[in-house]
Amino acid sequence: MNKTQDKTTEKVTNAPKKRIQKGYFEYFLVDHCNLRCAHCSHFSPFMKAWAPTLEEFKKDLAALAEVMEIGRFRILGGEPLLSRQLPEFIDAIRESGVARKVGICTNGVIIHKTKPETLAKLDWVDVSLYPGTVPDSATIAANAKEVCGKLDLRLSLFDKPEFRYQIIDEPISDRDTVQAIFDSCRMAHGGWDIFHDGCHTIYRGHYYRCNRPAYTQRYLESQGKAPEGLPDFKEVDGVDLHQPNLHPRLLDYLLSEKPLEACKWCLGTCGIKQPHRMMSRDEVKLRNAPSYALAEVLDQETLAEDVEVLRPIKARTRTQLKRAAR
Repeated sequence: MNKTQDKTTEKVTNAPKKRIQKGYFEYFLVDHCNLRCAHCSHFSPFMKAWAPTLEEFKKDLAALAEVMEIGRFRILGGEPLLSRQLPEFIDAIRESGVARKVGICTNGVIIHKTKPETLAKLDWVDVSLYPGTVPDSATIAANAKEVCGKLDLRLSLFDKPEFRYQIIDEPISDRDTVQAIFDSCRMAHGGWDIFHDGCHTIYRGHYYRCNRPAYTQRYLESQGKAPEGLPDFKEVDGVDLHQPNLHPRLLDYLLSEKPLEACKWCLGTCGIKQPHRMMSRDEVKLRNAPSYALAEVLDQETLAEDVEVLRPIKARTRTQLKRAAR
């Protein structure tokens, strides 16, 4: 354990009692990316370059740290290694006392160009390997092993030959289907490993159960498919971090079994699988992504299976949350 981790552990230990316990948490450091993956879960090919200011990030972290303690805080994007302030953001997470460990998920394209002293601030590195990258996935994996090996940094490599279809152009009208998609969603509830309890995140002063409220509206608008009267998901689907009584408001939100408004446009983690491919620049600009009917893109078998798989996981999470309310 390095000195930075020692200090972080001390802060967490001395933090207020009965903070909400969260095993895993995500933060999208930048919206843009150096790849153009079709069906990117963050819609990065369609997002304009954006990153939060360090000041607003620290403000959001301070509010969150008062009410929540996180086991693994994972920095993502877009492509997080594109951020020129990555070291300062890692330091801010450490200094806030909100998390015990800090890692990053990257496509690895520029990992060999990243300053070693920046990566040394992390506890682990995850690299997603995609077909069709330059350099190719074998070279990226070799670069990542060399870089992380020199730093004695834990590295995990994940082959990503396919993505799941995730967003549809028309809202799902059947409430039972929306509820089932929410109940089976591993982004909202977790279940990918024993420590994973959902891909929750904060974005511009709000807490969300996934990244959909932050990005769905902008994606639909980028495709010219945002209907009139579309809800502002950023407001209706999250919890304001800077209003009074955050602890009870956040607990109520996390205990709720009601789908988000953004769930009506989302297949969660039960969309059909699509072979990974890189989009051309023209494809991104033309805004002519094909439209499909719900029945064509929803994996009913996975939906039914995951509703049952997640049932005990959700029950365990609810029990843990209720302890924080006492």
